[in-house]
Amino acid sequence: MNSTTVRHRKRRRRRRLNPRFVVLVSVILLVMTALIVKSFGQDDDSIILIAEPPVGTVAQREGDQTGDNELGLVPLVYVEEQIIEPQPEETKPEEPPYTEVEVTVLAKMLWGEARGVQSKTEQAAVIWCVLNRVDHPSYPDTIVGVVTQKSQFHGYDPSHPVDEELVMLVKDVLNRWYAEKDGVAVTGRVLPEEYIYFYGDGARNHFTSEWLSDDTWNWGYVSPYES
Repeated sequence: MNSTTVRHRKRRRRRRLNPRFVVLVSVILLVMTALIVKSFGQDDDSIILIAEPPVGTVAQREGDQTGDNELGLVPLVYVEEQIIEPQPEETKPEEPPYTEVEVTVLAKMLWGEARGVQSKTEQAAVIWCVLNRVDHPSYPDTIVGVVTQKSQFHGYDPSHPVDEELVMLVKDVLNRWYAEKDGVAVTGRVLPEEYIYFYGDGARNHFTSEWLSDDTWNWGYVSPYES
């Protein structure tokens, strides 16, 4: 064997790989492959397709129902925005132009002056007599002032009861009086404006335009309380 053959053998020995190195590299490759496969085998929720929803819509995620989604991407489905109609505001009932104090004072006065009168028209006329004085320049310009004026309406007493039926009649007359002030031509007035006095006998009341006059009101107006 010559020296040239020995050198070639030495070179071939240098080119051979160490078996331990080969095993180590193989193990590393197997581990990396397993990690890659595991990363692609995760749930579909790990990869999400993100898109900007158009204006006026709401994006909702849904699962892939076609079976063609190989990457596990969750598609976006756009649903039309629900339009909520504005609700009309509740209108509050209009407050009456008179006060509860005025109603109570008139009801107590009416209880003392005309509770025994059978005619609704004549009971209403007592209220109109008070209102005629409110509109008259010689008397106080408020309902409470007229009713409580000294030595005028003797039937009024703060201790009198408030009868609900009389309260309803008082409110009815007050509504007609205020409607008249608002320009309504026919309101159901049962006593002319100039009649500011009255006297009674317990069963009926008689109204005059002058003090102690025998010229009493003849009930010439059509009454809304009579059928």
